[in-house]
Amino acid sequence: MSKLIRKATAHAGKIISWRTHSNGTIDRLDTALAGSISAVSSALSFDASGAQFLTTAIRNGSQNLELIDWKVHGNGVLQRTSSVDAGSVSLARVRSAWNSQNPGAVNPAPHTVLISAQRNGSSELELISWTRG
Repeated sequence: MSKLIRKATAHAGKIISWRTHSNGTIDRLDTALAGSISAVSSALSFDASGAQFLTTAIRNGSQNLELIDWKVHGNGVLQRTSSVDAGSVSLARVRSAWNSQNPGAVNPAPHTVLISAQRNGSSELELISWTRG
């Protein structure tokens, strides 16, 4: 069985966890809300213990970049664990740069490095690297 995470937005951020089965059936497991948003991007990441997270980069209701960590429990329950605000943006994306759970990874540390790319308040491209403490 595997988990499939989907994001859906209509001015309110919604994260839904799903489980797919080998026979093709899909079960909806949990839904979490992130408040008012106007843009979203997401990436899977891991902490030092190997726990799985979905990190979302959103433009929140204040038009700021906000990264939110959602712990994805084995039963599909989504738990909001932390968030950080990175200032005014008009566009944002987050991607995993590397992680120790990836067999092809070059990073020896047991964590994921995320990179967010955004158009900041000065309309310039800004890249920020992030790790979970």
